[in-house]
Amino acid sequence: MYERELSDKEERIAQSLPDKEFKKRYGKDWKAVKIATATKMAKNENFPPYKADQVQKVRYQASDTFTNSPKDAKKKGYLEGDTYEKMAAKGKKKGNLKQGTVRKRLKIKDGEKIPLSKITKAISKIKKMKNPSEKNKKYLKALNLAKTLKTTTHKENINEADPKKGTGKKPKGSGRRLYTDENPKDTVKVKFSTRQDIVDTLNKKSFKSKSHARQSQVINLIHQRVRAALNRAKDPDVKKRLRTAFDYIKKRKEASKKKTQRMKKENALTKGWWKEQLTEILSETKANTHLTHLEELVLTQGQDGYNQAKAFLYELIKNLKGEDNSIKNVSVKWDGAPAIFTGINPDNGKFFVGTKSVFNVNPKINYTSQDIDENHGHAAGLAKKLKLALQYLPAVGIKGILQGDFMFDSDDVETKDIDGITHYTFKPNTIRYAVEANSELGKQVIAANIGIIFHTTYNDLSGGGASFGADISGLSKTPSVWFDDAYFKDTTGILLSDEEEKFVLDKIETAESIEVDYNSLPIEISSNAKTNLLNTYLNQEIRKGEFITDPNKSFEMFKEWYQSKIEKAVAKISPKNQDKKRKQLEDKLKTFESKKDIVINLFKVSKLLSQAKNIFIAKYDKAVATKHFIDNGDGTLSVTKAEGFVAVDHTESGIKLVDRLEFSKNNFNAGKPGEKK
Repeated sequence: MYERELSDKEERIAQSLPDKEFKKRYGKDWKAVKIATATKMAKNENFPPYKADQVQKVRYQASDTFTNSPKDAKKKGYLEGDTYEKMAAKGKKKGNLKQGTVRKRLKIKDGEKIPLSKITKAISKIKKMKNPSEKNKKYLKALNLAKTLKTTTHKENINEADPKKGTGKKPKGSGRRLYTDENPKDTVKVKFSTRQDIVDTLNKKSFKSKSHARQSQVINLIHQRVRAALNRAKDPDVKKRLRTAFDYIKKRKEASKKKTQRMKKENALTKGWWKEQLTEILSETKANTHLTHLEELVLTQGQDGYNQAKAFLYELIKNLKGEDNSIKNVSVKWDGAPAIFTGINPDNGKFFVGTKSVFNVNPKINYTSQDIDENHGHAAGLAKKLKLALQYLPAVGIKGILQGDFMFDSDDVETKDIDGITHYTFKPNTIRYAVEANSELGKQVIAANIGIIFHTTYNDLSGGGASFGADISGLSKTPSVWFDDAYFKDTTGILLSDEEEKFVLDKIETAESIEVDYNSLPIEISSNAKTNLLNTYLNQEIRKGEFITDPNKSFEMFKEWYQSKIEKAVAKISPKNQDKKRKQLEDKLKTFESKKDIVINLFKVSKLLSQAKNIFIAKYDKAVATKHFIDNGDGTLSVTKAEGFVAVDHTESGIKLVDRLEFSKNNFNAGKPGEKK
């Protein structure tokens, strides 16, 4: 047998391979096999998988990393293919990194998982070092590997049980077949030899009755099997048939993926999007002070906003049809001022009152009258109401922290004759509220020193943990304080008629038929805008008593409004830069003009949502106990609706239902009364 001369590298690798094992396995040809193996290994080519300890020994010696004894390595827990970093991450490498370095430095007990957050923080800390030591460099390698190990150490000692059936997850080493063993009764029999076979399979009742997740599994299975069959096929006719089948199932798979992504977005909207909105609101004011109008959602949130608005309309239909629905409650929006935050400060156990400034970086929390003078003395009217709240609210027995609208004090209540009936009235903001003097409610109002409506609950004074609604069932009744929650209380049994339901559904259907390419809108008028110009413009329309009467006209008026903004913006800068600024803004106006059709369709959808919403406002308004008026300025009153309502579902998601032409216009024109807080 011819034996060529080996290179130094081949010679070193050949010497590391155990003769005994090769002789035992390959007999008289052992030397040739050993040389061939060393040659391939030297070229970084694959080599036959000899016994594990042989491979281990070669790898250990070749890398100069681990011990020369495979048996000792095995006792120490080293596995085939382990690297220096892997052993360090396992806390087993001896040398520059002491045993258990990762665990020791992160203070994690042996056997416990290493939290990813701690690993990430440690990595970030080392990367910020200008000149990390060699020890820290090695530690960084160990941390990076620990991260790739999904923060689990001693993985070989963990007995991972199969997850519950139905999760669609298959642990490494599991013998379970996902498509047949998850639930045998849930199995769909599939055929995929031809395109028609696949079409027939996906049209089966057994397939269509499955959830989208299960359908996706079946589609993926067919896709995998057709792809494998196509790759194996040799006959041109068979290959052509399978290619047609594969192209079809590939399209179905892509469609399934898009649906999954859409469903994830919708799911995030129904369960998380509104909480995100609430968090965003709280981050600005640290208080629950604003909600979104239903018809604004398409302007500020695009397609996602439309989906959310549509979902709420469907649930409101169920709510007023007496059917099961996800609407947890409907709250009446009381037009009170100022907003009062009150209760027990969990940090010190003291009773306090305040405005939204209790959430400031330097909070203004009032425990005494002196605190109110110091924090709000510049606003006499506000200070007066806060002092009254501090005087009378402790008797109510608030345990946590509540937000409410201050409705009146005894000086605010007036007696008026309305349609020949004596009423007690009070006007905290824009709307004047009236209750009949001889009613039970009227007697409570005239006897009280202050009146307040509680509507939001907070966990602490950080501004987080806010939730819609206030549980007042545990509060103590006292004649000096008239209080209530904001929950809508229907004693009239209002229900949505079939005609009203059809009206709402027709509006939704029409909106569905209108195509709006939300992604093509310029940033300033898209859902990605910090302040959407279309939304800002429509508020101007409402001030004039209009709301998209004619979408085409509204678009032209929007352009005129933007042109006036251009002139104002240009006037503010130096003359030498005015031409350049004007050109920039006018180019932007031309961009808006190029998207005219999309904007007009967007206006149409927003108008349709508003019309559908108004049906619910009218129904809820009929059951509100108090009467509402607007002062005409000449001593007379005009009847108006309640400020509006807030519908909240079981996920604590809320939407504002306000007749904007009825109330928002009045609110804009009247301005917000009160003083600086």
